[in-house]
Amino acid sequence: MPSTALDFTFSNTAPSAISVAAFAGTGSSPAAVAGAAFTPSNTAPSAITPPSVAGTGSAPVAVALASFAPDNTAPAAVALAAFAGTGAEPAALAVPLAATVTPQVPQLVGFTPDLSSETDLTMHTPSLSFAGELTVAQPFGLYKPITVIAVKGVQLSAQVAPVGAAAIIELIDSTGASLGRTATLPDGSTFADVTFVTPLALNAGTLVRAKLTQVGSTTPGSFLTATLIAQTVP
Repeated sequence: MPSTALDFTFSNTAPSAISVAAFAGTGSSPAAVAGAAFTPSNTAPSAITPPSVAGTGSAPVAVALASFAPDNTAPAAVALAAFAGTGAEPAALAVPLAATVTPQVPQLVGFTPDLSSETDLTMHTPSLSFAGELTVAQPFGLYKPITVIAVKGVQLSAQVAPVGAAAIIELIDSTGASLGRTATLPDGSTFADVTFVTPLALNAGTLVRAKLTQVGSTTPGSFLTATLIAQTVP
């Protein structure tokens, strides 16, 4: 379908001016606005009469109180809940477990040295003590003879026996070197009397200690005393 072209023709002239409505002042003052008439009367205002507050001269009316008349009877007894004893002794209260356990000083096991003569003044029994739970490789005790001696054996006593294995000690010098003598406290035992096949000869001033080379495997044992059976050598 053919299109119809619109005819646009430019006049190339300025548009016509738009007329503004005419406004011309009158040149006169505006008319005064009339106010409402007000004429003062020059008289005092009328007095305002307050309400009457005259007293009656009579006593106030008594206010009735709620009725209260005591009946002069004892109050009703309050029923208490029934309580019948069982006749049974109360259960003992459980004592709480101690948070920590403090090892006590061991009570040494008494013994009587097996000596050839009970009046032999050359014999003496120095003790080397281990406090607490036994520990492998831990040296303990101290003995320093003032003359030449021969150690014939050792008596071992423990407050708690080793369990699962025997406890074994070794005599050592001040440097920790072995003196070639050991003693064994059997598994489950608290006392043992050990006699050396060959007595241990020590010079005066030699420092002697003991060292644990084995302890119990289940219970190590604790508070061990090794008592040396020693004799002075003339």
